[in-house]
Amino acid sequence: MNVVSSKLKPVEYSLPTERSVPSHRLADFSILLYAPGKWGKTTLANQFPKPLFLKTENGTKSVSVFDRWVNKWDDFLAYIKLLERTKDFSTVVIDTADLLYKRCDEAVCRELDIDHVSEEGFAKGYDRIKSEFILACTRITASQRGVIFISHSEEKTIRRMGRETERTVPTMPKGALKIIHPMCDIIAYGHYDETGQRVLQIRGDEDILAGHRLQEHFVGVNEIRMGKSPEEGYANFVAAFMKGTKGGAPQTVAQRRVVVAKK
Repeated sequence: MNVVSSKLKPVEYSLPTERSVPSHRLADFSILLYAPGKWGKTTLANQFPKPLFLKTENGTKSVSVFDRWVNKWDDFLAYIKLLERTKDFSTVVIDTADLLYKRCDEAVCRELDIDHVSEEGFAKGYDRIKSEFILACTRITASQRGVIFISHSEEKTIRRMGRETERTVPTMPKGALKIIHPMCDIIAYGHYDETGQRVLQIRGDEDILAGHRLQEHFVGVNEIRMGKSPEEGYANFVAAFMKGTKGGAPQTVAQRRVVVAKK
C-alpha cells in the first residue's frame, strides 16, 4: 500500500512475515552501571569496545581514556552530532548520568526562562526534560553504539506494603531514574561481598535494584566476580553474558572480545 504526501515521496508499507532475530552483540545493549565510589565503575567501562567518555565529573583523571567534558547540555548534543558523522568509538560512557540529567534540566529551565521545572507546571516541565533526554540518548543507540550510564549507589527509605524499608538504588534524581531505567537492557549493581571482593549483581530483589531483559544471555547468573583487575572483570562479564547462547562461551579473552565486537 502506498501512502502519498504532497511533500514526501511515496512510502512502501508492509507487515512482517518472519520473527525478528535477537541480538547476541553485547555492544547492542544499554547498561546502567552503579556502585559505591572508588569501586571501579570507570575502569570497567573503559574495557568495553572503543569507549568514549562524556564526563560531567572528573572520575577519569587517573585512567587513560578518550574523553570530553560535558559542562552544559549543548555540549552533549554537539558530541552526539560529531558521533553521528563518524564510525569511531563503539561505546559511549555517560559519567555520570546524574549530572547529565541535571544539565538537561538546566537547559530546559533556561529555555523556558524559569528557575525550577515546577514553575512551568511539574508535569509539563518534566515531560519537556524527558523528551529532550530520551531523544538525545536514543540518537546514540541509533548510531549503532552501546551506551553505559554510570551512577553512584545509595540506600533509600521506601514504603512497601505499609512499612518502611531500605533499598539500594542509583543516586540519580527520581526523574532521571524513571527515564533511564526503561532505556537500559542491563542494570548492574557493583558492590563488595562478605570477603571484600568486588562483585557485579545483575539480578535484583526487594533490597537491590538490578536486572536485565536478555532471555538468551546471563542464563543462571546472578552475580559476576570482578577479579583482581579491570581486564579480568570485563572478561568475566563477557563470559557471563555469553552463558545461554548457542555454542556456549568462547574459551579465551581474545575470542570473547571478537564475539562482543563482531557485527
